[in-house]
Amino acid sequence: MVKHEKEFKDEVYAFIKEQGVDRIKNSVEQFEGDPNFTFKTFDPCADCCFDIGLYAGKEKAWLDVCVYDLKQIVESHKLLEDFFNLSSVGVEKCLQSAKAQIQEYETNSVEKLNERFAAGYSCTVERMRQAIDDVEACN
Repeated sequence: MVKHEKEFKDEVYAFIKEQGVDRIKNSVEQFEGDPNFTFKTFDPCADCCFDIGLYAGKEKAWLDVCVYDLKQIVESHKLLEDFFNLSSVGVEKCLQSAKAQIQEYETNSVEKLNERFAAGYSCTVERMRQAIDDVEACN
């Protein structure tokens, strides 16, 4: 990863940690449903951007983030909730269980996780690894 990309991601993770996943989830939903959403960037070429500086109450635009990147991180939290009971067991235990499960699946060349309680709900090991990285970076 290029250094500036990592710094950018770190700022996004810090923003999500500061604002809270639930608030970001609600804002992403509003963004997708309202063409006049307050915090959309003014760049007409970037209609999927979300200005997190204005959102955080700063006087100037600070950092434009693609709403789909924010959505991915929100979905990462949901995946860990659905598969490993994130809110019930806590972040540390959830991440520990998820990493152990992923390692076991990779050792056995399994490519997809199936959710225990919802028939037909699954996730690739690669996507779950990204979810683990996202949640870990936000905490």
